[in-house]
This record gives sequence, C-alpha cells and structure tokens, in this order.
Amino acid sequence: MKLVALILAGGKGERLWPLSQPEKPKQFLTLTQSKLSLLQLTIQRIEAMVKMRNIFVITGDPFVHLVEEQVPDLSKDHIIVEPCGRNTAPAIALSLFVIKRLYSNEEVTVMVFPSDHLIEPEDAFIQTMDEANKSAMGGAIVTIGVKPTYPETGYGYIKASANGAAACAVERFVEKPDKETATRYLESGKFFWNAGIFVFNLSVMEKELETYVPDIFHQIQVMASGGKPDKSAYAKLPSISIDYAVMEKSHVVKMAPAQFSWDDVGSFLAFTRHHQQDEAGNTLVSENTQVMLSLSHNNIIDIQDSQTKQVILVGIDACTIIENEGTLLICANSHVQEIQKLIKQSKGPMS
Repeated sequence: MKLVALILAGGKGERLWPLSQPEKPKQFLTLTQSKLSLLQLTIQRIEAMVKMRNIFVITGDPFVHLVEEQVPDLSKDHIIVEPCGRNTAPAIALSLFVIKRLYSNEEVTVMVFPSDHLIEPEDAFIQTMDEANKSAMGGAIVTIGVKPTYPETGYGYIKASANGAAACAVERFVEKPDKETATRYLESGKFFWNAGIFVFNLSVMEKELETYVPDIFHQIQVMASGGKPDKSAYAKLPSISIDYAVMEKSHVVKMAPAQFSWDDVGSFLAFTRHHQQDEAGNTLVSENTQVMLSLSHNNIIDIQDSQTKQVILVGIDACTIIENEGTLLICANSHVQEIQKLIKQSKGPMS
C-alpha cells in the first residue's frame, strides 16, 4: 500500500487580512516565531511520515511560484493546479485523478492536510495518523477530531463518543456554533473540533464521490483525462466542501481523536498562543517597529509596513492593530471574526 500526502494550499486566509493578501495568502506567511511559513511547517511535519516524492500540493495558478519557491524539492508534476477555487470537494476529486494516474498500478492511501495549521508535538501527530491509517486500510474514511479546549465559534464540530486513541463512529457533523452552543459542546465532552484532516483509500473516496456528487466526479474525470482542466468548465462546478459532499453522507466515516495540540491560526487571536506576551498581556509580533505602551492591555500588534518606525498606544485595551501593504486595521479582539464578513460584504481587498 502506497502512502501519499495531499496538501490543500489554495485558501485566501481572509480572516487574517491585511497580513494575508490576495497575492500571498496566509499559508505562505511566517506567522509564528519559527522562520518557516505555514506551508513549510506542514511539509516538514509530513516528511516525518511520507517521503517528498510522495507529497502533492494542490493550489491556485497564482500561487504556483510561491509553492516552487518555498518547497524547491517538490516535483513540479506534484503541484496540482486548480484553475479557480471551488472549495475542497472539487479540489480533492481533481487531485485523486492526478495521483491515480501517477500510481496507476498501486493501491494508495491518501492523507489530506490543510496547509495552514499548526500541530505539535510531532510524535503525537505521527501516532494519531498511524491510527487513522489503520482504519483507512480497513475501508474507512477517517477524519481527525480535536478535543476542544475553549468554546470556539469559528470551527466546525464533530459529535463522536471517542474513548482513547482508536478511531470511532461519527454521530454527526455540525456547523460553526454560536458562543452558547459552543459552550454546551465543550461541556458535553462528546464534541470535537473538525481539523479538516482526512485519511482514506483512494478507491474508497472515488466511490463515495461518485455516489454522492456524481456530477462533480464525472465532470472532473473528463477534465483530468484531457490534461489541465479548462478554467471556464471548472468554474461551473458547484463550490462545495468535502464535508458537505461526502463526509456528512457517507456510511464509512470514522473519527480518530487527535493526540496532538492543533491550531488553524484562523484569526489574529491565535497570535497570543504562538508569541510571547508582555506583563500586560500585549502580544507584540512586530520586529522592526518600536512599540511603546502605557496603560494598555491584551492588545495584538503586528506592523509589517517598513515605513512605520514607531507605534504608541495609551489607554488601549483588547484591540488588534495590524498594518500591512498600506492598510491599517484596528479591531476589537471580541470582533475579529467580523473581518471576513466585512471583506465579503464589500467585495473588498481580498476579491
């Protein structure tokens, strides 16, 4: 059985605007104290299990050069180019046809990873993926669930009665909840964050795609057989996640509980978990800008504009202050989830 890794690297990272820009979204940025981008950290983590020659990255055409720059050892025919973003179901379906063509005479287990998550420690990550691989070899499509540590409203959830490390049956998937519902999920002990990591036998996922989204499956089959998919045809495909398309409908889905700590760096609040704070709880990410604070607490400050030499805050509490590419964002920490909504409403900077 050949073990292959597929990394999804086509997202926009809108909740991290203005750091995340249309020409360089968050998966290509260095957002932690490491000098590596989120994509590079993902590659580094996966290489502990899968050789580079068995790693694939699917991304948008505008980002191919970034993948080549940041992962120079990745074979060019392992960079799968999505003509335009149509969410994860079409992206995974397209990737499976490419992988199947390259491994035509072998049984293949595919591990699918987002490119912009932080996971540690490595040994616990490998332990979890080994458990997921065992279930996948038995015919299951395995998703990874993370035990929640606080009532997060920005993640989808999975309800499952997991005990220990073994993969278990999934009762249901649930959408991003409000704060009250997320608190109930946390207290129940039966809900897990949906990490967006999947493991499956290639032929099993192909069968489920053909069963539940036959139009997407057959259209992409035609496109893939003709080489590079036509953008206009691909753009007409439904924009649908793999969760909606398959995971919520399939009868062979299981969940493996994560033995590792996980963060999708989905908002600026994640910076407080991956950068040091001063005595007043302020997170100062900026390295080249002098920041002076007085009577200010629990702020997040990241100034990327090299023209800004000094930032002074007096009496400011619980705000996110970000400057990049000529844009200054000032946002109350309690409203950081509104950034993505604002961008979508205005068809603004990320469009």
